Formats: sequence, structure tokens, C-alpha cells
Amino acid sequence: MVDAAVADDGGITAPVVSVVMNGLLLGSAPAEDSRRVRLDLDIPDGLATTSNAVEVSVTRQVAGGDCTYAPQGYPAQVLPSSHVR
Repeated sequence: MVDAAVADDGGITAPVVSVVMNGLLLGSAPAEDSRRVRLDLDIPDGLATTSNAVEVSVTRQVAGGDCTYAPQGYPAQVLPSSHVR
């Protein structure tokens, strides 16, 4: 379970939160109006090892393809309510 808070960047398209474990995409979801997202993900059999790498990323879309005004510096945080069962 990954809980994330994503700051509003003023864009039309919601930021997308993605979770990758050991190089495999587990899932992703848009951070809608509340800018908070919860991903309840299953870990496929055999993916977990004794040393695991979990990456959480936030992708924001540039409005109208204009890279000059790309969203930058907007905070995102993995919340302490995130956990593994």
C-alpha cells in the first residue's frame, strides 16, 4: 500500500504516481482533485527477494507540449501510512 501526497501544479492534467519494485511496474494512478493517491498493489509471486528496491515517482505533463513552462519544484511525499503486508 503506497499513500502519496502530490502538490497541485496548476495544470489541467493530474500528476501520475507510479510504483516500481525491482524494475517491474506494480501500478500507477492519477493524483486527482485531492492530490492524494492510494495505490493498493499486489507483489507478484517470485518478485520479492531479500534485498528489494521500491521506487515511487510522480510524472507531470507539460501543458501543450511547451517545455519552457514544465512543472518543476512541486513537492510530492510518500506518506507514513504506506506499508507492506
